[in-house]
Amino acid sequence: MIEERHYTVRGVRTRVLVAGDSEAPPILLLHDGGWGASADMSWESMIPILAQDRRVIAPDLIGYGGTDKIYNFAASTVTVQIEHVLALLDELGIISLPFVGSSFGGTMTIRALTDPNYRRRISAAVTLGGTGGPWKTPKAPAELTRFDGTREDMRRLVRLLGIDDQDSDYVDRRLAWSHVPGHYETMSAPRLTVPDAIRRSVPVNDFPKSLRGVNVPTLIIHGVEDDLLEPDWGEHLASELTDARIEILPAGHCPNVTMPERTAEIIHTFLTDCALQRLASARMTHQPNKD
Repeated sequence: MIEERHYTVRGVRTRVLVAGDSEAPPILLLHDGGWGASADMSWESMIPILAQDRRVIAPDLIGYGGTDKIYNFAASTVTVQIEHVLALLDELGIISLPFVGSSFGGTMTIRALTDPNYRRRISAAVTLGGTGGPWKTPKAPAELTRFDGTREDMRRLVRLLGIDDQDSDYVDRRLAWSHVPGHYETMSAPRLTVPDAIRRSVPVNDFPKSLRGVNVPTLIIHGVEDDLLEPDWGEHLASELTDARIEILPAGHCPNVTMPERTAEIIHTFLTDCALQRLASARMTHQPNKD
């Protein structure tokens, strides 16, 4: 059973979907960053599956779903979202857990791995179509950033995500989230034109080199029919990480929506392997020295 809760996290009213035994190992699910996105639009079919042996935590990010519509013009959007999620985990008393992200949620997860202060909170990382930023096809920024608020245009966006646009319930519910006051403005804020006289210089971005040496177990799930990302994005990302594996599915950008059972199975197997590796490592560490 999925329960909807609300928390005030550093002054931000935050909607969170939770499920599973409160004593079970927790898992964090981060939704995509498209128009009308929310925790349920990304994860509602997977949450009951994962909740069979996990405590599932799936928040609406700032600006989305039932969470407050706020935009910080002085900080990186990814950083703001990561810190909001970590503050939520503090509120829940959770130190470390697996991060699983779809699209923008996957990018959040990958970017969090580059910062030691964030990375220590991540016991394992899973990204579904979230590259960390690069390796997008021209279609992604050209098509995903525009939206006229109509149902027909929402169907176009749903198709781009590889989701069946004939699913009227999904389209209508995502459209309803896109019409929540403040969502359109929050989504549009990053594209405001700033006059040259006050334009700030952009810090040098060393991604993906900043992932080198990161040994957090990472699973990269790639939909082979995803035409929003370059076909070899997963290989590029994995080559920078110390402990990464790739799973390719016959899906588009959001296999978590279109193939929830198979995607959940892959994630379950990955996390089980991670737990066994940690156990084996702990045994080796505590093995008596016979010398």
